[in-house]
Amino acid sequence: MAQRRRSESNNSLKGRLAAFISAMRERADLAVSDEEREEILKKVTQAEMASRLEAWANSPGLQPPEGLRPPNLEGGPAAKRAPRMR
Repeated sequence: MAQRRRSESNNSLKGRLAAFISAMRERADLAVSDEEREEILKKVTQAEMASRLEAWANSPGLQPPEGLRPPNLEGGPAAKRAPRMR
């Protein structure tokens, strides 16, 4: 059985996410179309959420996360329904 290659990063996840967010914001500023800009900003939002989750997971005491719901899920009829369990 072949062994999986592993590479170690010199930067922490927090640092890599911050660099990604910064680079993507610059790329969004240079985007030509609105669709491209929206796709890039969606990735930025996801990276920001990942950064907050990483900070929460590594915090002492592990308090429940706040503000991690995507903006489109807050309120509205879909948010009031309970998730289906299968």
